[in-house]
Amino acid sequence: MSNRRYEETDMIGVDYKRHGENELKNVRKYNHYLYPYPNNTNDDVYIITVIGDRLDILADEYYGDPSLWWYIALANSILPTSYAIEPNTRLRIPPKYSNSSQTIRNFNRKR
Repeated sequence: MSNRRYEETDMIGVDYKRHGENELKNVRKYNHYLYPYPNNTNDDVYIITVIGDRLDILADEYYGDPSLWWYIALANSILPTSYAIEPNTRLRIPPKYSNSSQTIRNFNRKR
C-alpha cells in the first residue's frame, strides 16, 4: 500500500505558477472526490478517549493505517484542527473503509 494520498486520484491538469523571481513551478491539479459517509453498523466500535489519544494513532490501532484518521473524524463529525482528541470523548470507530478507487469513482458519478 502506498502512502501517496493522490496516487489513485485523476489528475485534471497542470498549471505553472511563479515560484521565486525567475522560476516557474509545476502545480498539479487533481479531481476532487467525496467519500461516502460511514453509516452506523453493528460492527462499529465505541470508545471513550484517554489522554494522549489522537486520530492517527487510533486509525493505526483499529485499521493498521494511520492515514485513515480522516475516516474516524468523518464518522464522528469532527473537523480536525489537529489529530488530538479531548479525553473522555465518546468516539465511534466504524469498520475499515474499503478504499477502492473504483468504489469512490462510482459514488462520485452518482452525485
